[in-house]
Amino acid sequence: MNEKDIFDELDRIMRLIRRSRGKDHRGRGHRRILEAITAQGTMPTRELAEILDVRPSSLNEILGRMEEDGLIIRSRSESDQRVVLAGITEAGTAELQRIREAEKAFRTKVSDVLTAEEKETFMRLAQKFADGLEESVPEEPEHRNRFERRRL
Repeated sequence: MNEKDIFDELDRIMRLIRRSRGKDHRGRGHRRILEAITAQGTMPTRELAEILDVRPSSLNEILGRMEEDGLIIRSRSESDQRVVLAGITEAGTAELQRIREAEKAFRTKVSDVLTAEEKETFMRLAQKFADGLEESVPEEPEHRNRFERRRL
């Protein structure tokens, strides 16, 4: 076994996780957006882009599709018409709940693959690997680190 084998297995795991989400999965971006708006409340889209560490133009493209699907609503700020606010709808809240439940069911199903001892070993190795990556990868912007610690 060499380094390439390890990364090939990690890649295979990630592909299987993505495939397990099914055809109706809207993508990780939708969940992150819905989680952020749920946690922060209605907020300016520029602030949302900063929290998610994405370009405002990329975010606005996704928000447009989410608005068409009835998951979010965009409106102008009453105090400053230049500011666009994003808020979650009832359908968006229901979709976020559906995503959370599906992910919980998936985690439960997959966790049965490993014994308790194997889970501890896997977690220890995964943390060691992540810690090593953090040392070699540039730091994320402070606003994202703060938000990510809340475990979206």
